[in-house]
Amino acid sequence: TGYDEDYCYGCSNQLAENFWCNETPGEYCFCQAIGEPNQLDCVPNCREECVDGGFYFPPSIDNLESGQQDDPLIEENGSCVFRGCIDPIADNFGLNQQTNCDIFDSSIECKLNGTLGNEACADAISEDIQGTCIDDGSCQYVGCTNADSPNYDSGANVDNGLCVIGSMCIAQGSDTNIIDLNFTKIENENIYGFQLSVSGGSLEATSSPLADEAGFLLTVSGNQVIAFSFSGSYISETEGTLLSLQFEDDIEPSTLSIDQLIISGNGGKNLVFTSSDDACTP
Repeated sequence: TGYDEDYCYGCSNQLAENFWCNETPGEYCFCQAIGEPNQLDCVPNCREECVDGGFYFPPSIDNLESGQQDDPLIEENGSCVFRGCIDPIADNFGLNQQTNCDIFDSSIECKLNGTLGNEACADAISEDIQGTCIDDGSCQYVGCTNADSPNYDSGANVDNGLCVIGSMCIAQGSDTNIIDLNFTKIENENIYGFQLSVSGGSLEATSSPLADEAGFLLTVSGNQVIAFSFSGSYISETEGTLLSLQFEDDIEPSTLSIDQLIISGNGGKNLVFTSSDDACTP
């Protein structure tokens, strides 16, 4: 039958791997709207019936010269096959190329993989479009992926950066005007730097043997403390006194507040510590 005169029966959805216009099944014939310059980059796998002068045209357009949409020339027969994530509880279910992402990393990049197939699968499962979806193993579940963390999620395959790796607590130090910030942590995470500010007393000096051993630069400005390494060294100990704070006057742990505590791991990721009143002596 002639393409310009009769219907072609098959899959009419461009997102399907068996879209009628695909010259090779599984390879997409897909382009932007008519008139976009980058249409030329999208047509290598299009059947000749769907291409005119190097430009791709949806087969529902009867008049190629005007780009006018008349009666569709492909009659949908429900045979469309899509590939993507098929689990509605997955965090990237229906995610379309990051455009509707709501989970980002520290650089504001989407942490999930979005594809046109994922979007089409969600529409097919909800029966908004015709066709079936095949699971391609791309489903992503966000959670704590560190098996040593107390909040480990065995079903997660994308880390959410919220794995608890240890606990922090404050205790009276070696003198009445000294407060120690003690910690315990799991073995497979190391401390690459930290910063904090304190309130409840006037900070006079600080010390940290562990930071000194790691080659950290320890600086104090007012009541703010920052420690980091230029060489990428780290504190690997699983417990100890992270920092001793010396104040101008006597102070008790109950009157001191540790504010804006940030502890950095490898690559600058934030390490999550809980506060604890137990086992506060390293």
